[in-house]
Parts: sequence; structure tokens; C-alpha cells
Amino acid sequence: TSTGRRVRSDATANRERLLAVAAEVFAVEGLSTTLADVATKAGIGVGTVYRHFANKDDLIYHVYAPRLRMAQQLTERATRSRDAWEGLAALIEQASWQLAIDKGFRQFILGGYTEVLGDSPSETSMRLLSLLEQTHSQVSAHLDDLIGRAKSAGALRADFESTDIQLLAAAIQATVDLGGTERPDVYRRVVGLLLDGLRQARPGPTPLPARALNSAGLSQFLDAGHRSPSAVTGDSTQSAM
Repeated sequence: TSTGRRVRSDATANRERLLAVAAEVFAVEGLSTTLADVATKAGIGVGTVYRHFANKDDLIYHVYAPRLRMAQQLTERATRSRDAWEGLAALIEQASWQLAIDKGFRQFILGGYTEVLGDSPSETSMRLLSLLEQTHSQVSAHLDDLIGRAKSAGALRADFESTDIQLLAAAIQATVDLGGTERPDVYRRVVGLLLDGLRQARPGPTPLPARALNSAGLSQFLDAGHRSPSAVTGDSTQSAM
């Protein structure tokens, strides 16, 4: 009995370590990371990974399912804000930050992972996509309500629609890829500029939360040898909010 408890305890510890390490690796390297990569980072054999997770999709599911629930809760809290504009602005800022720090999450949220799935997705892959679709549906319902309230209050421009959130996401997260590790905060300038453009009535420009790039810095980021063309054009599937 004592041995059995120790084995179960070790298995639980290994699983938790795998999830923690996978979350770190996905955040930095994205979802193209292999199970072998995760196993190496965790300091265990790849066979141990397969004893806990059927395949990489199963691991991704368990890493990001809690994050999707948090995203839904974030939207729900924003919807309950007394001031709809403040709720919407806070939601955009917080969601942008959460995605900016996690490359894998950006790929997952904006559909970039569908390219990794291939032509014949497995049952586990379909469970991943179903989770994403359910979350999108629930979040969209809250967003529609929040945007409607902000418009009714005269705080949000009347021609803004909930589908525009995806466009804003692409613009914001393309800047994340552009800034890279040298300027991870530069995306916040785009957030500030976009929020001022969305607001129907404002006393004046809002101070931007990050300093501008200088000419030398911008040239460095646009150098084809430093960044891929997709990061500059925003065509990358990683450019999501």
C-alpha cells in the first residue's frame, strides 16, 4: 500500500511537472514544439510523457483549457463593469497582455494551430477545436452585450462591431512578433492608439504606455535577417490577440 501511494504520488508529480514545463516551452517556442522537446526540458524520458498524455494535442488541451476558462471569466467580469467603455478597454488591454506573453496561446486562439493539425485531425485534435469553438461562442455573447452597452452610452464609435475585435487582435499581436524579446512592450503603443481610435468622445489623446521605436530600432526589427516577412506583414498565424 505504501509503495502504491508513492507510485501514485510520483506519477502526479511527473504530470504536474510536464504541464508546467510544456506551458513554458509552448509560451516561448510555440505549438510546433515536439513531445520530445518537452520531455528533454522536463528531464524525463519521452515514454513518461506518453504515459500521461496520448499525444501532443492531449498535452496542449490540458495546458490551455484552464487558460480558455480564464479568458471567458475575464470577458464575463468586463461585461459586469458599471462603465461599459472601461470594461471593454480593460478587456482589450488584459487579453492583449495574456497573449503577448504566450506564443503558443496566440497560435491556438487565432487558429494558427489548425495548420499543424493537418488534413486528418484525430479525435483529440477535434476535442481541442471543439473547446476553442465553445469558448469563442461564449465569449462572443458577452462581447456583444458589452459593445452594445458601450455604444448606447455614447462611449464607443457606432460603426464598431464585435468581429472587429479579431482585426484589432491581429494588429496588436503582429507588433508583439515585431518587437520580439528586445521590445516586448512595444505592442502596448498599438493598444493605446487603437483604444483612442475606438472611443467616441474623449477629452484628448491618452498618454501611450510604451516609448516609441527610434529609426535605428525600427530598421533593426524590419531587417529580413532579424524577423521573418510574416512578422512584418502580419500574415503570420501567430499575430493574434
